[in-house]
Amino acid sequence: MEDSSEPFAILPADMFGQVTFIGGVSVEPLAAVGIIDEALTLVNDRLTEFAASPSFETDMQTVFGESVDVDLGRTIIDALSLGEGLPEITVVPAEKMNGIDGGFDSLTGGVYLADTSIAPNSVIGREPTQSPNLADVL
Repeated sequence: MEDSSEPFAILPADMFGQVTFIGGVSVEPLAAVGIIDEALTLVNDRLTEFAASPSFETDMQTVFGESVDVDLGRTIIDALSLGEGLPEITVVPAEKMNGIDGGFDSLTGGVYLADTSIAPNSVIGREPTQSPNLADVL
C-alpha cells in the first residue's frame, strides 16, 4: 500500500468512538480496532475505580493543585465511561512517531498511536521494565 498522510480506513470501535488509520501501518485495521477496544475498556475500568476511590479528591489535588475542580474531574471520568467526549484515535506508522508509542494533540484533541504499540498481547501482560502496554499509552 502506498504510504501517504491520507487516512485509508476509518472504522468505528465497538463502544469507544472512531479509529483512523494513516497509510502504511503494519497492523490489520479490524484486528487493531479490537485490540484498541480492549485497551480502552481497561482504561475505562481503571478510571472508574479511580473516581470511586476514597483518595480521589486528594489524588486530584496532588496532580492538578489545590484549586482543581474535583467534581468536574469526576464528571469528565463519568462521561468518558459512557463513551462521551472520547478523542478520535489515529494509528500512525511508527517511523512517523519519532520513537514514541503515542501522543495527544492538544489542538485537535486527538490521540495518535504508533502501529507497533498495537499487538495481540499489547494490552496487558508486559513486564514493568518493558515498553508500556497499550492501556498505559492510552
